[in-house]
Amino acid sequence: MKHRWFRIMTLTALLAPAVTPWLPLTSAAEGAGKPELGYVNAAEYASLQAAVDALPRRMGTVFVPPGEYTLEKTLDLSSAPGGYQGGIRIVGSGRATRLVAKTRGQPAIDLTGTNHCILENLWIVAENVKPEERPNVGLLLARNLNGGAAQEHRFTNVQIVGQFTVANVYNVTSELCRFIGCTFINTAPGSHNLVWSSENYAGVKSPARGDIRTFFSNTELRILGCTFYNWGGGKDGTNLYLRGFTMDTTVRDCYMNPPQGGCAVHLAMSGKGGPVESASFENIRIEGENAVDIFRADGRHENLTLRGCTVVFGEGLFVRGEEVNTLTLQNNLVWNVRGWKTAMRFKRLLNSRIAGNIYRFDNWGGKNPQDTDERVLTGELVRGCRIEVARRDLVNVETMENTVLDALDDGGVRRTYLGPAAAGTVLNLTPSNTATLKNMKRGDVALDDGTNTESGKPALAVFDGTAWQYMN
Repeated sequence: MKHRWFRIMTLTALLAPAVTPWLPLTSAAEGAGKPELGYVNAAEYASLQAAVDALPRRMGTVFVPPGEYTLEKTLDLSSAPGGYQGGIRIVGSGRATRLVAKTRGQPAIDLTGTNHCILENLWIVAENVKPEERPNVGLLLARNLNGGAAQEHRFTNVQIVGQFTVANVYNVTSELCRFIGCTFINTAPGSHNLVWSSENYAGVKSPARGDIRTFFSNTELRILGCTFYNWGGGKDGTNLYLRGFTMDTTVRDCYMNPPQGGCAVHLAMSGKGGPVESASFENIRIEGENAVDIFRADGRHENLTLRGCTVVFGEGLFVRGEEVNTLTLQNNLVWNVRGWKTAMRFKRLLNSRIAGNIYRFDNWGGKNPQDTDERVLTGELVRGCRIEVARRDLVNVETMENTVLDALDDGGVRRTYLGPAAAGTVLNLTPSNTATLKNMKRGDVALDDGTNTESGKPALAVFDGTAWQYMN
């Protein structure tokens, strides 16, 4: 019996879920007020900073009950190089827990140099504050200038709302971060909702640690079920700004409302020429009829995916890119409502696939459109791509190399254009009555279903410019 009991206990231990050391085993409210156990109640301290500092080795959970807490100085969650670097969890009560940021050009919360921090159910607010009191960023995520990695933060149901002069979130090389169910609202001119960068282009500093580190890359960002509003950013503002060698970004099940004159997502190269790589956007709804562009890619970028999105745009483009390599654009609804009739424009589009998308061009704003003809894609060079559109004339590219263009309803027939889509490169190999086909071009090849052949059997037919010639 002893051996059987031992086996049962061993199996139970193996099947038990693993517990991350820095997560509490009880709720924050149950443990609050016991610093020796790593739980404190912010209401029992003179300030939220004092509650954080009361944690042993700054490790554990701070429970912030409903109420309004003013941050006149940055809430410092940072760590010095070589010091203890993580394990702080701050838990609030949703919108009832308001952290009012009046940090005078400094971050509201600074996580420079730390790892494994968690913020949950908080409302970080910079509304109705004096201009001189406004924070530059809501959350600063960064590495120390001479420090190692600072990473693996998680933010759940955190709302960052107000006038943050640079961004709601400013991340410079703080990797492996998650934003789940968060809301970002910014009304400051020239601002962003979320910045994910490999360089400190805006010159933001940590109040406690000073200069922050620019690194060669910034990897793994996950944004899941979040909402972005930028109502003040203007022509330089965005919902999401990816800059430099940033890799492995996933944005899924989100809503974006870009600023008037700005764009929803802006991809930019770093000062050293680093591109954005492996950015995926899935099941996103973007309402950007007042934006200049929805997706803008300045410079060279690689491996971008837009799938299952609904995008409403207006007086600009759905996608504007200089050089994009390996773009997958699939199963999206792309809808212009302001009369502009060009969806995408690239200088160089390479090794990409565009298929299964629905394009609509309407004019609800009563404005005169700049474009006279509908165009799904325009540009200078398309190479090594597979593009699917309704008609051939929806694509207007100066040079097309090693590209297959599939026109699903081109003059009443499906045509696959090879190469530059010149005469003699059109194929339609679906058996059909060739006598009913319209708008034929010299050199067209089709598969007759036997209706017009002498043998009555299917055969290839070539259009000589006047009539079909059948190969019986």
